[in-house]
Amino acid sequence: MTKLDEVAVNIELVLITVIESIALVFLAQHAVAALNDPEWYSYITYILAGLTILFVFWTQSILHVLTFARWPVRMEHLFAYFACALVQMIAYTNILSLPTWFMWWGIFSVLVMGLYVIDLWILRDSYPSFSKQVGGERFLEQVEKRHLFEMKYLLPAAFLFNIFIWLTALVFPHLFDDPWIYAIPGLIQFGFAAFALYICMINFHIRSKMIEQLFTEKNQSKENDRGISTAV
Repeated sequence: MTKLDEVAVNIELVLITVIESIALVFLAQHAVAALNDPEWYSYITYILAGLTILFVFWTQSILHVLTFARWPVRMEHLFAYFACALVQMIAYTNILSLPTWFMWWGIFSVLVMGLYVIDLWILRDSYPSFSKQVGGERFLEQVEKRHLFEMKYLLPAAFLFNIFIWLTALVFPHLFDDPWIYAIPGLIQFGFAAFALYICMINFHIRSKMIEQLFTEKNQSKENDRGISTAV
């Protein structure tokens, strides 16, 4: 990784952390309003779901940056982060409205799918540089396989769930009048997000070891080259 690559990584890491910190503030502010409601217990699952989704998005973003973010900085990638964060914050402001909450999370799912498409372009553009490293091409192939799985299955599943609950709430507006029934979609959303976070953390651990091994092999290759040059 060159100095310019490190600059690109640092830019994206700072951006992601800042915008997700702001999103957390939005969630906290509206969580307070929800907990001050007479039926506060019906919103707890939504607060937990919102927080877990934030953890998933932040962790996945960090993982993608550490894996294949390189110089030059891709501005469309940064713009996509801003768009996702904006919708995320709007969703948090609607924590007291079940239909609107799920509508915005459905939109969020679409934007994240778009972000995954951009990530896929960047990942595939990285093959020439990674192929120069020992095990680099194999590393990217494994990363791409996981990336496509998430893009084809996990994100569409999240989108369909959010849209289903949104349409159900519109067609049957009194279905969720009972506070305990109201909490059920939030509980399902929290469960789905918690499962995604669990898988994400496992993937983060595995990917971290893969990145460490890749750089270890790269350094060993450089040392071997120096040894050969010295011997010559």
